Amino acid sequence: MQRIASFKRLAAVLSVTVLLGCTPNGFLPILGGNGSKDPTPISSSNGGLISNNSGGIISNNTANLAGLITGPGQLISNNAGGLVSNNAGSYRIAALELSPVANAVVYLTTPNEQFYAGDDGKALYTFTDDKGAYTFAKAPADKPVIVTVLLPNNRRLVGLLMSKEGANTQNVDLATTVVTEFLRDQARLAGKTMGDYPNLATKLETIIGLTRELIAAGKMRFKESPTDTRAGYVDLDVNAIPALRNEYVRAFAADDQALSDAWKDLLGYRPLLVEEVEVGLGAGMQPLAVATDGDKTYTAATNAYQLIVTRTTGSAAETVLRVARGTSNLEYVGGMLASGNSLLLGVAGLGQLEIEAGTTNSEDLFYDPANISGGGLGYVAMNDAYQAVPDDDNSWELFSAFDVAKKDEWVYVSDDNNHRILRYQVDDGGFAAAGTGQILAGKSLDDAGAGYHDGTGRNFFNGDDKQAGTEVALNYPSSLTVHEADGKTYLYFADTDNHRIRRIELNGTDFPVETVLGRGTVAYGNIMTPIVDPKIDDPAGVAVASASLNFPHKMVFDANGRMFVADTDNRRVRMLENGVVKTVAGSASGIYTGTGDSRRVGLGEVTSLAWDAQGNLLIADARSHKLRRLRLPFGF
Repeated sequence: MQRIASFKRLAAVLSVTVLLGCTPNGFLPILGGNGSKDPTPISSSNGGLISNNSGGIISNNTANLAGLITGPGQLISNNAGGLVSNNAGSYRIAALELSPVANAVVYLTTPNEQFYAGDDGKALYTFTDDKGAYTFAKAPADKPVIVTVLLPNNRRLVGLLMSKEGANTQNVDLATTVVTEFLRDQARLAGKTMGDYPNLATKLETIIGLTRELIAAGKMRFKESPTDTRAGYVDLDVNAIPALRNEYVRAFAADDQALSDAWKDLLGYRPLLVEEVEVGLGAGMQPLAVATDGDKTYTAATNAYQLIVTRTTGSAAETVLRVARGTSNLEYVGGMLASGNSLLLGVAGLGQLEIEAGTTNSEDLFYDPANISGGGLGYVAMNDAYQAVPDDDNSWELFSAFDVAKKDEWVYVSDDNNHRILRYQVDDGGFAAAGTGQILAGKSLDDAGAGYHDGTGRNFFNGDDKQAGTEVALNYPSSLTVHEADGKTYLYFADTDNHRIRRIELNGTDFPVETVLGRGTVAYGNIMTPIVDPKIDDPAGVAVASASLNFPHKMVFDANGRMFVADTDNRRVRMLENGVVKTVAGSASGIYTGTGDSRRVGLGEVTSLAWDAQGNLLIADARSHKLRRLRLPFGF
């Protein structure tokens, strides 16, 4: 009678969970067996019908499997359906009572959530006893097996093991659930199965043990009831698994090196955390550019009405510039450079400007109302005197300065609208020296229709091979960075609408330009759909010769010479190291999705990057309303 009652409970559980989408692949398996049949996977390829051994996944059924199930008592105590009984809690973790999960349904699946079944095509399942113990007399051997335990309200506990012939033990609890769900997603990201990782059983044991310690210390907080709505508290609902994974990364990636190292040892790369940084922008302001100077962070942001620049020191933020849009012709800050007591701004449509870094007086900003259609290169010095670039033969005082970089006595500027890179020399007082303006790169245009980007009025791209700067064709160059490499000094820049990162050698006299990353330029009519790297999210990366970018902007370098790129329209941060390009932040979602696992979090429009004083990577995401930060306490 008890067995018949249990079977009825199983039918009820599975019927309910199918409706809730809890069962693997969303279909109801044919029921039968208590673990004594030869196992074989259930395939959903036949309209949800079970195909006996059609996939040939299971070839060895010589294992047996047993273990103990414990779960959060507050969740499993909701026993309205009589499916789970909550025995007296045995111990507590972070104010959460852990109890044996009694009389619960337990079934086995593959990592991609196909059911394992017996040779009669019926799903392998069993029940826990009143002490939370379960047993499978027959189970898959030499295969990755997910043990799944059904809880009320669309919740589940899971555990992963690499089964072997003979006896196997798999205890399932909160730690195994968190680790299994995270590894399942990372394997999916890498295009692997969970069984592909070398020495999985040994390494998992370490990771699960460290995760138990993490949970015991209260660094992951679990909801105490189905109606618990507290932010940051983890739910075991199957629909909340992505949130659970992100909360897990938030719990260990920033300050638990042992667990971070253990995951890197298993995965081959380190899970990283993206979080928000409060820099005083206010609601609705979209960060465009970020720059740092020691412990100070400068952030430029805009909305429909105003442009602001804030300065953050520690947790204190102040506004150093606030101007109304539409009246001052200040519409967009492409890049910034904190240099001495001044903050250099690349302001599209107006030229380069400079304000005092030590003042909050917005009147220090210079613009010329009589020249709102042109530009102008100049700055306001400490004495509030405006110094314009000399009016020389190139007439390059009229341009749109997107970004600025500095090396020794030279200031470099990207003139995005005129498709060229410029530089000028400053004197001892920091003012522009007369007659020093020079075009470093950007082929001169002689056709009247050069500003019309139809792919015919101008050749916007003429090759990746090294060529003299004044002979290379550029297409809206934007962000700049000076970097030393191979004993030479280079000015790296984003040739944005050519989807490339290029560099100018500054040591010689003809300033040769070469491409270092990116491919796939086409005529402007199709340039909005450049080549997309099919392996963009593969943690193993892609060879630099095959990697593509999508309207890139800022690039920065770390102390090890790795280059990081704001891959703007791919909504990702990319890293170039030893000839391989990898995504370190951002995902295919393409929309802002908060904080968490850097390779799964959504970045909206990455426009600017900078290093903070602790070696973390700051990210300006123009589709969100806060600065983002890629935490790197233990490196990559």
